[in-house]
This record gives sequence, C-alpha cells and structure tokens, in this order.
Amino acid sequence: MKGGEKKETGKRVGICLGISLIFLAVCSKSSFLYPINDWEDANIFFTVGKSIVQGKVLYRDVFDHKGPLLYFLHSLAYLVSRDSFLGMYGIEVFAFTAYLLAVYRTLRLYVKKNILLVLPLLAAAILSSKSFCHGDSAEELCLPLVAWSLYASLRYFKIRYPKEMDYRELFLHGVLAGCIMLVKFTLLGFHFAWMFMIFLSCLFQGKVRRGVLSGLVFVGGMAVTTIPFLLYFGINGALDSWFTVYFYNNVFVYSNLEKQALAGQIKGMLKMLEEAFVFNWKYSVFTILGVLWLTFKKGVSGAWEKWNLWALCICTALGISWGIVYMHPYYPLILSVFACLGWIPVLKRLEERAEAVSGGRHFDKKYLAFAVAAAFSLLFAWKTGNYTDEIGRRKEDTVQYQFREIILETKNPSLLNFGFMDGGFYTVCDILPPCKYFCKTNMPGSEWIDVQLTLIGYGMVDYIVTMDHPLAEEYKKYELAAEADGYYEKKVHTYYLYRKVDERR
Repeated sequence: MKGGEKKETGKRVGICLGISLIFLAVCSKSSFLYPINDWEDANIFFTVGKSIVQGKVLYRDVFDHKGPLLYFLHSLAYLVSRDSFLGMYGIEVFAFTAYLLAVYRTLRLYVKKNILLVLPLLAAAILSSKSFCHGDSAEELCLPLVAWSLYASLRYFKIRYPKEMDYRELFLHGVLAGCIMLVKFTLLGFHFAWMFMIFLSCLFQGKVRRGVLSGLVFVGGMAVTTIPFLLYFGINGALDSWFTVYFYNNVFVYSNLEKQALAGQIKGMLKMLEEAFVFNWKYSVFTILGVLWLTFKKGVSGAWEKWNLWALCICTALGISWGIVYMHPYYPLILSVFACLGWIPVLKRLEERAEAVSGGRHFDKKYLAFAVAAAFSLLFAWKTGNYTDEIGRRKEDTVQYQFREIILETKNPSLLNFGFMDGGFYTVCDILPPCKYFCKTNMPGSEWIDVQLTLIGYGMVDYIVTMDHPLAEEYKKYELAAEADGYYEKKVHTYYLYRKVDERR
C-alpha cells in the first residue's frame, strides 16, 4: 500500500472510530454516560462471563443458552472493569468501527464521492432504532461479521463473477460464519444464503466439483472456530452440556413454534416482520429503497447480483423470524446490515447534481459538510434514542447502587437474584452467583426455581433480591432490609432486598 493510500485508510479508520466512540456513548447504556446498563440480557451475559473468569465451567456450572463466544467476550470485558460495562463499551466500539469500515467498502462498489457523509447518518439511524434496545446485544456484536460478508458477496457478483471465488476468501468468511454460530446460530440465515449462492453459481457454470469444494472450504472455516471451544469443553468434561444447552435446548425446547398449519406460520412470520420494519423505520426505509433500487434500476446490477441480494435478505429474515410467535425488539437489528444500500441512489443523485468534491479548493467544504451531517446525526440520535433520557443520571439514584451500599456492609456477601432475570445486582456488587441457575431465563422449565428455592429454604445466601413480588412469609430465615422503586424499560418496578436473619440475636 502506497503512502497516500495508507494515509487515506488511516483517516477512514479514525473517522469510523470517532463515530463509534461518540454515537455509542450516547446510545449504548454500556457507556460511561450512563450509571448502569440495567438490561437483563446484558447482565446475564456479564455474570456468565465473570463466572468463567472465576473458574466456573460454562453450561455445566453456570447456565444461559446463548453461544459460548458471546460469554467469553464478556469475560474479556470483566477483566477491564469488574463492576461496570466499560469493557463492553470498548468491545462495542471496536465492533461498530469494523461495521462502518465494511459499509464504506460496500458503498465504494457503487459510488466514489461523499461516502463519509453517510456514516454518521447511518450510525444514528441504527443506534437509535428500537432494535438496538439498550446496547450489548448478540445481534449488535454480529453486525460487523455480516457486514463484511455482505461486502464480499456483492463485490464477487458485481466484479469477479463468473471467475471462482478464491478459497482463502471462502475460508475467511466461513470463519466469520463460525463466529456467528458461536454467538447466536439463528443469525446464520445470511451466511447460508451467502454460500448457497456461490455454490449455485458454480452449478450453473457446470463446475460441480468447484462448487462442492467451495462449500467444504467454507464449512472448514466454520469448523476451525469451534476448535478452542472443543478443547475448553473437552478438558472440562462438559461437551455434553454444551451440546444439550446450546444446540438441543435452543432447537427443541426454547422454540416457541405453535402447532399450526404452514399457512398460519407464514402469515404470523410476515406479520412480525412487518411490525419489525415499521418499528425500525429509521433504517428499514433505506433497506427497502436500496434493495428495490438495485433490483429495478437499469444498468446497475446484473441478474446474479439481484438474485444474490434477494437471497441474502430473505434468508436473513427467515433466520430471525421462523419458528417463533413473538419477536423480541432486538431480533431485527441484524437486518440493518442492508440499510447502507439505500444510500446508494442518494449518493448517485448527489454525484449527478453536485460538483465533484476534490482538491485543496474544496477541502473546507467537504469537511464542513461532514461536520454538519455528524452534528445533525448526533442530535437526532440523542433526541430519539431509546434511553438517552437516562444520560447523566446519578448512580446513587439507581436501585442497584442503593442496594449495593447495604449488601457490601457484609464481608464477602453472597447474593441471589430471585424470580426474575438478572437485574444487574451481581454486576454492581461484583459478586459471583451462588448457583448454576442464578436468575430466571427465557428457557422453559422449572429446574431454576427449584434450585433457587432450595437455597432460600436452607438460608444458604446472605442476601436475596426480588422484583415486584415480596418474598413469601414462610421463609423465616430472611428479613426485609430495603425496599425501593426502580426504573426499568420505561416502567417503575418495586425491588425488595432481604437479608439473612442473624440467628445469634
């Protein structure tokens, strides 16, 4: 790479990093502007990650049902900060920077000017969307992996086809797909279509052997990602726990597909996708615009490009919506990977109407336009973000930190989050959970409550936190230590803190 190219690349990386740092600081509750990320899912991830660092074996000793890579990322975050999400904020910044760089490369396939203007606008649209939720979702962390594979797929069918895709590239994107498999395998719909279209293009050219080998190389890349986890679970004698909890339970136990006719299933899926697009209009409008423009605009895309794009979109949507009766707000976030395509016709129009921005004479204008776009986008994200009204809130005003003051009065206290999902109390107190089922989860079954009730019945923990439901009076070993209202997901909940009775009194 020449000196000038290195300089330009460095500028792009710096701009993408700056956008990520600032916009995630405003929109993600993992950032330093928020007193706490109180999202239950994120705190479960963090508690499991912390438990791994402290020597507990995933799935065998501590329970949740996402992929192992997600928890190990939170283990890294715990090493940065033991009682906050500052480490996860750093990982989110890294991931979103990689996503924006992929967006830049994707747009460069179709336009040459003004691309940087789009990046803050796109960041605001995605990070303030309903599907971004609180920050630190599995979908958010997988977004750059899908974005780079989208770029590679569009580039191949636009520039290189009918030449074969290089085996090294196939292997690399197999690795990216493997990482997604180890975070949340329902997001693999995109990569299924990605490889299928490569295979299909080989078949249409009569290159059956090449198609099969391409698929094997891709799968080989996926397999490589599992090696560290095969070793981890194998050494700890927990391969069966990994398979049962992550694969079997998620497919056969967690699935909430109702027994209904295929037509009913399809109708329900389409209804959920419609609602997802409506609620996330900030980026879904551009997703639809981009796909339609690339499909029907003459002279822009070839037949294989169009079929490939539609296959990617459809399989991604199917992956997140098939087999469910309720779509959580964060499920559709992965669909935002296609939103950058909607800016192609906008930038094309700017190229046609505006004078090319280049040379020293236009230097100030170019960066002034970027500054205006960035300022507008940041204001938009701040005003319309999901929880930006909590920016600057004091820690001591949160129920987690109020209870923390009481809990830490006890030397080496033990704590149980009883009857609800992880409320962040383990996090702020930096306390290891006392049992495998340390909180309620979305996985069906009653084993978790049996374990927790046993701990309570025998008085095996120092403190218990409940939400909206006081502890039953029959548990005489505990007394109410504090009661406080907490604000979570735009609702006020009542939290109760119970302390084990000192039998010496």
